[in-house]
Amino acid sequence: MNIILPGPLGNWVEQQARQEGHASPDAFVQELLRQEREKRDKQALEQRLLSALDSGEPIEVTPAFWEERRRDLEARLARGAKAEGP
Repeated sequence: MNIILPGPLGNWVEQQARQEGHASPDAFVQELLRQEREKRDKQALEQRLLSALDSGEPIEVTPAFWEERRRDLEARLARGAKAEGP
């Protein structure tokens, strides 16, 4: 993909790439896009966690809770294996 930036913006990108030690303006732009994606992913995760906190009454998580979850998962996996068959 090729993107052409207008004069002042292209000059700024080239300058920033040099100042920050990137191999090229392309590498600088790729880094900016990667950082933006990480920022959005983090915000989405934070929103999901906040939604989960507001989703109902809290429960106590004990060793018995995890044991029950483990048994449920094993049962689901066993049902799935049976459904697939030989």
